[in-house]
Formats: sequence, C-alpha cells, structure tokens
Amino acid sequence: MPGLMADQRRDVALLLMAGAIWGSSFAVIKLGLETVDPIFFALLRFSLGGAVMALAMLAMGRFDRRLLTSRPIIVLSVVNASAFALQNVGLTMTTATNAALLININVGIVAILAAVMLKETITSRTIYGLGIGLAGVIVISTEGDLASVLRGSSLGDLLAFSAGVLWAFYVVYMKRTLEHEEDVLMISTAVVIGSAAFLVPLTMLLAKSTAVPASGLWTVLYTGIVCTALAYMLHNAGLRRVRATDSAVILLVEPIFGVLFAILLLQEWPSASTLAGGALVLLSIGIVSRRAP
Repeated sequence: MPGLMADQRRDVALLLMAGAIWGSSFAVIKLGLETVDPIFFALLRFSLGGAVMALAMLAMGRFDRRLLTSRPIIVLSVVNASAFALQNVGLTMTTATNAALLININVGIVAILAAVMLKETITSRTIYGLGIGLAGVIVISTEGDLASVLRGSSLGDLLAFSAGVLWAFYVVYMKRTLEHEEDVLMISTAVVIGSAAFLVPLTMLLAKSTAVPASGLWTVLYTGIVCTALAYMLHNAGLRRVRATDSAVILLVEPIFGVLFAILLLQEWPSASTLAGGALVLLSIGIVSRRAP
C-alpha cells in the first residue's frame, strides 16, 4: 500500500509538470503566431518534437516501427493534430483568455467519455474536484466577468472549444491505449511523429505562409522540445495509473501557469479574481490527487 501511494504521488507530480509546461505554451504560441502561420507552426512544433523523441528512442534501442502504423496511434495522431490546428487558428481570432477557458472546460467531457469508454465511476470526490476546478478556470479566464467570453470572436471561440472537445477524446483514448501497451516513451514518440505526419497535408492545403522569421524561431524551439517532446512523455507516464477524469482535473493547473507566463512574456498582471481562481484550481487538484486508492 505505501508503494502504491508513492506511485500515485509520482504520477500526479508527472501530470502536474506536464500541465505546467502546457500552460506556459499559451503565451509562447501567442507570440509565435505573430510571425508564423498557425498550421505551419503546429507542423514545425511536432516535427521538431518527433525528431528529438525518435533520436532518443533509437539511442536507447526502443524504437518500435510497429506502433507508427497501429490503429490507436493513427487515431490519436489525427485527433491531436486536428486539435492543435484548431487551437492555433483559433488563437489568431480570439483572446488567449477565451481559449484557455474553452479548452479547459473539456474536463467535464473527459468525465463523461471516461464513464462510457473506460467504465470509470464518477465518485463524489471527483465531482467536487470537477466543480471547484471548473469554477477556478472560469474565474481565471474571465477575470470574474462571465460576459467577457461573449466579447471575443465567435469563430475563434468555437475553434478553441472544438479543440478542447477533441483533446477530451484524446485523453480517454490514450488512457485506454496505455492499458494495452507497455512502452510509454515509444507511444508518446509515435503519437508526436504521427501528429507531424498528419499536419503535412493540412499545411499544404491551409497554410498561407511557410516563413519562419528569426524572431519567431525560439517559440518553435521551445514548444517543440519542451512542450512536445518533454511534456508528452511526462503526461503519458503519469496517465498510466491515474484515472482519465482525475488526470483532466489535475491538468487544470494549466491556466495558472498560463497566467504566470503571460506576466513574464506579455506583462499581463493577474487581478484579485485571477488569484482567487488559481486557489480554486489548486484546491481541486488537492481533492482529486488525495482520492483514496
């Protein structure tokens, strides 16, 4: 039992680190999209991340070509690539605030899909965590003003929400895939490579430019190496023993780090309502992560 609890704490820590890294990506992507096409940006990010991860797998002798053409990996890759394309395009038409809210609302969708696809029970503790976490995300993303959601571009908001719906399916389907595959690192690598492959035709069809000015290069490097190669491995490693619904609540840490990086990179300081929302998100994470085994 002590060993199991230690493993659970480690898995929660891994998910928290992945969420923190992905939270930092909102501000970085927003900066990158000022000079790089949104679809091409996604292709560059996953191509770089996939190359780094593939080299690591080859160096360790763990590269498994079989996974690249397996049905679960293809499904996950298509869903993931589509979600990132929608998110990036949406971010060019709406605010990062609205995008953060509408993407993170998917925690409720994860709970429903997990109950249907994985037969996960929705416990009272999980419901409390969902409710408190969603309340925190709403407060952070709207600065306490719910009407602010309606003031962004409706199309950009719709694209961001659609990305969140796709990622809800991604989380649950990835959880199911990890139950049947042993090598978490290679699964992560296969999904990133597959996402890059699917983004190639999307870029050819939809991208308006393939230019990468020097000023935007660092954003591609950061999101490719840190937010993709590192974060995907952390997330999948943590997801193995954590319920899909609980992992979605834990990842509500994303908006908190989104605010922190907005301060560092965009000089956007949080208000009292943002700090209050962050406290609610931390409370929800604590509730879920202390769930009895």
